[in-house]
Amino acid sequence: MACCTTMKIKEIDKPIYTHCPHECHGCAIYMERPSVCREFECLWLQGLVVGDDRRRPDRLGLIFTQAKNDEKGSYPMLLAWEVAPGRADVDPARYILSRLEQVAMFVLKRWPVEGQRRHELRGPRSLTNRFAIQDIEGGFQLLRRTI
Repeated sequence: MACCTTMKIKEIDKPIYTHCPHECHGCAIYMERPSVCREFECLWLQGLVVGDDRRRPDRLGLIFTQAKNDEKGSYPMLLAWEVAPGRADVDPARYILSRLEQVAMFVLKRWPVEGQRRHELRGPRSLTNRFAIQDIEGGFQLLRRTI
């Protein structure tokens, strides 16, 4: 599964963007899997990614999730996780991202290259020019630009 590779799982000491040692044509510890795995649902599983099985994260090359944001008055952030190096740059993922950029602001979490995490702020210029994105330990931070 795509989420088994991209997500960090503290309970089994699995870092982000590494293959899960328990994933082999399914989950070898499915009945005893960690609560974070048991409770995780990407937007495709929630039925919020329109389309057929071609939009399934492992086939599309992207996992869509919603970032939790505890700041008062802020909106949830849409995240697109690249499930393998370069998958966001080829169709159908490239097409989906280009369509999404026209209507929504989101963060593309690129597969790390040489250990470097890369986050890209995407979306309409009217939204993205108001913010800057900064890579920080454990993820990214959105900074509001002052005009």
